[in-house]
Amino acid sequence: MAGGSPKQAANNFIDPLQQSISCVTKNILTFPRIRPELGVVYQFTLGYGRETVLKGRTPIAMTLSQQFEIVETAEPDKGPFKASTREYAYHLFDTDRQYVWFHWHPSNGVKLPHLHLGLKPKTEEGIEVAAKFGGTLARKLHLASSRISVEQVIRFAIGEFEVDRLRDDWEAVLDANQGKHEKYRSWH
Repeated sequence: MAGGSPKQAANNFIDPLQQSISCVTKNILTFPRIRPELGVVYQFTLGYGRETVLKGRTPIAMTLSQQFEIVETAEPDKGPFKASTREYAYHLFDTDRQYVWFHWHPSNGVKLPHLHLGLKPKTEEGIEVAAKFGGTLARKLHLASSRISVEQVIRFAIGEFEVDRLRDDWEAVLDANQGKHEKYRSWH
């Protein structure tokens, strides 16, 4: 999101994300609320990086983290400063340890956004079960996807896992914040 200063750009980036998160949990996004500087990569996490349980018909756990950098931009209506995503990891999994992970981490060799589907093994037995599916762990497979926003993950959790909505205006909040994301993103 844009701002007249690096700090304003960081706040304008984090605040709509926190508002979107509030549709499904009271946990907060945490990141160093220091004076952001250009050229420094910052990270936010949900609930200090711990699993956040989302209640609903099918209770699931979620983790979110994203790295971003405040950059200068000459794009009209997008600056002079804005937050630019550098990587993300959004994880959803149920009590049976089945999961959907949405990732983009170009610095780790996988340049395109992707997802992982499968079992999150907790025991040696779980690893054996996962290994039976094609001889490799499902988490090693990178299924290509488009860029995924936090709002899309929340909408997916609500729609597919029937997670409880904590706000009556959840659809309007997600729509508005998805719109902001799409306006200020620099790639799809």
